[in-house]
Amino acid sequence: MRVLGLIPDVPTGILSSAGDNPAATLRLRHWASNGLLLANNAVTPYGLFVEEFDLAGRALMVDLLHTRVQARMIYSFAHMALLLGEDRYADIALAAFAPWVERLWDEKEGGWFHAVTPEGSTAMMVSA
Repeated sequence: MRVLGLIPDVPTGILSSAGDNPAATLRLRHWASNGLLLANNAVTPYGLFVEEFDLAGRALMVDLLHTRVQARMIYSFAHMALLLGEDRYADIALAAFAPWVERLWDEKEGGWFHAVTPEGSTAMMVSA
């Protein structure tokens, strides 16, 4: 399920030409395997993505995990699944979605928590 011809060049946002599609796909594969898969290997025991790494690529545990960062990670994996047609990225996005909603959505009041601890305890609330 490849979406060739719809991959924007960076940073202009101009759609890739037919001749550039193999190069754009190669860039995406490189980015996905070097960046996204690194993040997939750093998930908290509660299913949330680690948000920071040191220069050697080791996960750094931080005090808070943020709704926007978690959402961006889920989107990135889902987007790679569509662009590259590889189910492994979709599987990662789907596996991360349930813990994200479970830990960061305020079922009682509605709205998203701004941040939670790595264990999933509420840290900061943002209105709906």
